[in-house]
Amino acid sequence: MTVNEEKPGLLSRLGRVGLPLPRTLTLEFLIMTLVLSLAVMVRLLPLRWGFYLSEFDPYFHYRAAEYITKNGFFSLASWHDMMGWYPYGRDVAKVYLPGLAMTVVFLYYLLNFIGISISLFNLCVIFPVIMAAAACVMIYLLGRYIGGREVGILAAFFLALNASYISRTSLGFFDDETIGVLGIMIVYYFFLKAVEEERKPKSTALYALGAGLTLGYVSASWGAVRYPIDLIALYVLALLLLRRYSSKLLLASIVTYATAFSIAVHVPKLGLGFLTEASNIPVYIVISLLILAELRRRFNISRKAPMILLGGTILLAIAVLLASLHGLIKLPAGKFVSVVLPFGRSQNPLLESVAEHKPSAWGNFYIDLGISVFLISLGIYFTTRDLTNKNLFLLIYGLTSLYFSASMIRLMLVAAPAFCLLSAFGVVKLLKPFFTELRELRGLPARRRFRAIRTGREYHLTAIILMFLLLTVNYAFPEPRLYLSAYTPTTIAAASLPVKLTITVPDWILALSWMRENLPADAVVVSWWDYGYWITTLGNRTTVVDNATFNATQIKNVALMFMSNETEAIKILKKYNATHVVVFTTFYEDGRDLGWGDEGKWMWMARIAGLNESRFGEYVQGGWRWNDLGKNTTIYKLMNYARSQWLGMPFASPKFFQLVYRSPGTTFMIGNRRCIILVCVYKVNYPT
Repeated sequence: MTVNEEKPGLLSRLGRVGLPLPRTLTLEFLIMTLVLSLAVMVRLLPLRWGFYLSEFDPYFHYRAAEYITKNGFFSLASWHDMMGWYPYGRDVAKVYLPGLAMTVVFLYYLLNFIGISISLFNLCVIFPVIMAAAACVMIYLLGRYIGGREVGILAAFFLALNASYISRTSLGFFDDETIGVLGIMIVYYFFLKAVEEERKPKSTALYALGAGLTLGYVSASWGAVRYPIDLIALYVLALLLLRRYSSKLLLASIVTYATAFSIAVHVPKLGLGFLTEASNIPVYIVISLLILAELRRRFNISRKAPMILLGGTILLAIAVLLASLHGLIKLPAGKFVSVVLPFGRSQNPLLESVAEHKPSAWGNFYIDLGISVFLISLGIYFTTRDLTNKNLFLLIYGLTSLYFSASMIRLMLVAAPAFCLLSAFGVVKLLKPFFTELRELRGLPARRRFRAIRTGREYHLTAIILMFLLLTVNYAFPEPRLYLSAYTPTTIAAASLPVKLTITVPDWILALSWMRENLPADAVVVSWWDYGYWITTLGNRTTVVDNATFNATQIKNVALMFMSNETEAIKILKKYNATHVVVFTTFYEDGRDLGWGDEGKWMWMARIAGLNESRFGEYVQGGWRWNDLGKNTTIYKLMNYARSQWLGMPFASPKFFQLVYRSPGTTFMIGNRRCIILVCVYKVNYPT
């Protein structure tokens, strides 16, 4: 081999041994590799603050997974957890969907079987990152199927950098959404494949079976499964109304729903009652209409079709009405109803007290999506111009996602894949004429190509470059939302503060460690429900309320305890044999409320307890001013006694509560003001 002779590359060698790789496929593979690498690296940014689970629910998911590893794969079905909701405990199978915990345990056993040694906790921490990468692959396949490889690649890129999706799949966010979003995209992909016109019945049934199995898996993992169930029904109904019925629609729908519901009814939390839930009624209506359409096709009863359709609709309406009157149809959980009917949510202060359940302001869409807001509009426009079956599905997916994400801010996550697909579809359709013109210029004879290039090439290239510049700016300037979502500490590393500090804030970590090492094993700890999972999982101590919030009465009693005077609070605590109370407070160095601890949550405590917060004080310039009644509440005394101890200021000690632990009090600056955070543990001293 001479000095100037080029050494054959890997791709060339593969081609010589009979593995030819088309240039387009190679480029596609390389781009997707870059997209997946980007998706993973962005989600690993919280490593700077430590290797922790984030938020609150992931800690119970981890605890459930740990229980499975110790007691067997199906042990959750018989687990009565006495460390939460004391003294009654919780029947885990009836309040918890086991899919996520079982999935991570299966992966844990699989990895250890093939020789990859990893602890269960570490796997739970990185699991969301793995699932995010898998979701990017899945949206690529779905986008490629709907609009071509360009749509697939762009959709994967958009999802990899989608701020809402990053916020729920970053390091440590081990929650249902990690497998839920991936699962519903698999369902859509299989179902769309199943109803293709040219597909044979056997192939339709197999794809529908895949859709049904995946939908059943999602139903065992994520409460939002109601959305894909009804979205598919809505899509099928739209095809019926557009007179695009085929027998494959009936076959695919029956196989998909029968399979999914067969799995769902075996999930203890759902049970047989899931079949009569109001959210599933559209499924039965649509399948009934499909059967009528099939009867019409087989028996050629086109003249009587309108009468049959009208009669069938009336019978269905009567059946649904009678079932409702006799209590056979039940409503899903309140938070699901509030998504469809958002104006009714204000009647439930417990639901409203959860920040992620609040409706989205329209400005949130632009903050979250940036230039993609306009690209989504383009995507909607282009789908309506060419309303094929695939485009019809994308249109329905996008519009319903838009409605539900506006209804509840948490559902921006559910809408993320739809928005990414629509954005990619809009970009590709917008730029397609320019790329087509450039290709045609290359095919012209030399003389004509020279004249055409002078007048047209610059115009087409400018349009293409401008679009990619807009996309670049969206992810670079100013500090983009995706960066804020990704480069943020896990919740416990930030001590649940809503600001990004350069250091780990150890107060909660230290307090939970102290509880685990120093509180009696039979201690019963009362705190506001936000911290229940942390105290149970990391503090390893029994709690009275936690983040599951399924017992509204018990939460109301805890709220009333905090908003009562000490004498009344002791009576409530005695009912639960509570031994300790935990409070969390943040404040400025002059003693004023900062508002990120319990001093910002007491108003919700008052509302949940059925009290009007105006009884306890009033707003004045500079913040909230407590009156005498407010200063006599238990929450006020516990917060301010700990503050006074840290600040070295006088404050009367509580009568029935003894401060046994106070966190070091991490200090940080907000503007030019010094702020302090404290986690405090009080021992309850009952009167003799």
